[in-house]
Amino acid sequence: MNAAFTKKRFIELDEKWDITPDSDHGVVLTFKEPRERVKKNTLEVEEFIFVEKYYFPRISQALMKYADASSNDLTSILEVIRNQQRIINLITKIDHEFKQFR
Repeated sequence: MNAAFTKKRFIELDEKWDITPDSDHGVVLTFKEPRERVKKNTLEVEEFIFVEKYYFPRISQALMKYADASSNDLTSILEVIRNQQRIINLITKIDHEFKQFR
């Protein structure tokens, strides 16, 4: 298991994203979002949780993917700057927590 997960089972990045350890000593970046779909036969609308997983050997790679994915829908430079600062603060927090576990 990755050393960052010795005390915690996952690292929550925001309400939709988290990082968990992988059984092969890597990490899994997981995106979860509630969505709706229409059943083909009945045309009934049902809710479900959409899950997409990305596998990486290092937490730094997962965080880079998260940073890229979280900036896809931003439309102004101010939003990009705020998002970048939020991610820097998040990485600093994760780094601080990781150092406590050593």
